[in-house]
Amino acid sequence: MQIRITQQLGQIGINTTQSQIQINSRPADIQTRIVPSRMDISVQSPRVQINLTRPLAELGCKGIVPFEAEYAGKGKAAVLRRIERVAREGDSLARSIGGGAEIIGKIARDKSVDRAQFNVGLIPSSAPEITASGGLDIQVAPGDVRYAVTPHPPEIKYSPGDIRVYLRQKPSITIEPAGSYLDIIT
Repeated sequence: MQIRITQQLGQIGINTTQSQIQINSRPADIQTRIVPSRMDISVQSPRVQINLTRPLAELGCKGIVPFEAEYAGKGKAAVLRRIERVAREGDSLARSIGGGAEIIGKIARDKSVDRAQFNVGLIPSSAPEITASGGLDIQVAPGDVRYAVTPHPPEIKYSPGDIRVYLRQKPSITIEPAGSYLDIIT
């Protein structure tokens, strides 16, 4: 006898739904505050002062008050030297009683000889006083930049996906005899 086997495979069906995501984002708000730097420049014109008082005084060009003071001192010193010399000569004459002619000759000889000393020098010997003033003054105030940031978080909408599995076709096996012959074995 023949057997006929008919088989039908099972089928699975899958339904899927895609997940979905939506992201909406806005850029952050940035506020900037700028303080500019500042530079102040102060210029004083150069100024040179030359003080010629000492060199001119050495050349004899003095003001009236220093001139009077100097020559009053020189005159007083000259008078005192002359008084000293006359007193010394008088003392010499008083000590030499009887030999007056010899003392008078000696005094005359001392007065006739010039004992002046010579010296070479440069006039004026002192330099003028020179002072300079003025210049440049720079003041710098640095600037500044400040930021204020306001972030905006993103808006997210999410729909999860879905997977559904189902049996589309059931499996089956059918066994049937085929033909009319029957074999019997004893």
